[in-house]
Amino acid sequence: MQASTRIAIAAEHPLVATMLRTLLEQEAGAEIVIVTPLKGASPLIMAAAPDFVMIETGTSTPAFDLVAGLVRECSRCRIAVLCLDDDPDVAARYLRAGAQGVFLGSVTPEDLIAGVRSIARGEMVAPPAVVALLSPDTSQPGSLELSAREFQVLELLAQGWTNREIADDLHISIKTVDTHRGHVLKKLRLRNNSDLTRFAVKHGYVSLATCQR
Repeated sequence: MQASTRIAIAAEHPLVATMLRTLLEQEAGAEIVIVTPLKGASPLIMAAAPDFVMIETGTSTPAFDLVAGLVRECSRCRIAVLCLDDDPDVAARYLRAGAQGVFLGSVTPEDLIAGVRSIARGEMVAPPAVVALLSPDTSQPGSLELSAREFQVLELLAQGWTNREIADDLHISIKTVDTHRGHVLKKLRLRNNSDLTRFAVKHGYVSLATCQR
């Protein structure tokens, strides 16, 4: 992670927010641009213009809508969620909502920092228990081999978006979208967009309803 990486922290628990700030500043050398409670966090985060958003949540204040909103409004932001309730099912839902990484409450400080650095490089990060939920079919290659951008392209293609629409939404070229699409098909051993859509629905990345576009 570059020292200039701008991180926003949105946390359910003030004490955890303080600990995350200290850890990310001292161990990762990041610049913390805002620390905010989960409630009303989205506009504050957008105004702070971070490169990376670290969200901490438990069972009492889920943040699925926050994650989904940030994915739509801040496509360049990397998003990680620390799930203190230690529930792999909940953590998997955050990945499906668009987060690039999730951590359970049992994560060590060292693993959290290493994971944040990986996410900042564009990788997906999740504990094995969460990966097992996302890739139940062992005949398919691990979907977490996809980069964060490839995940975004996978989800949008599965929802019926055209390459031009995806390019406009993600602020990249149509050629880049087509390159990402090719990587997704190759990594997942799929042949076309129909296969891609079936894969996305089967593994819970999109619902069947969202594919009726």
